[in-house]
Amino acid sequence: MRRATRRPPAKPLEDVAPTLGPSPLDLAVGEQTMRRYEEALNRLREPDRELIVGRVELGLDYKELAALMNKPSLTATRVAVSRALLRLATEMGVEREGRCQKHDVNSLALPPPDARRATDPTND
Repeated sequence: MRRATRRPPAKPLEDVAPTLGPSPLDLAVGEQTMRRYEEALNRLREPDRELIVGRVELGLDYKELAALMNKPSLTATRVAVSRALLRLATEMGVEREGRCQKHDVNSLALPPPDARRATDPTND
């Protein structure tokens, strides 16, 4: 008798599955990464920005980029994109660490192509 008055009655667990969407923390980190990406991209030279936007955001292949950027070959285009991505990674590292660092391009967490367009107010 005494025990029943100390504890509230047990309630059954709800049969609701957890949400599969991103958590509030994931959303906040994504927004911070997007802001760092945008700011770093804006600090790059125009040709580097065009290469990154074309390749990463628009998903253009190297042949299309070569034609748009008047590159002499696919190899020259690949090298230009790689160098632009390295510059972007360095710019993003400047914000985070306060100094330039070399980054592995494969570990650079870029936003998915649709994320930039969805958060860009000029795309309305």
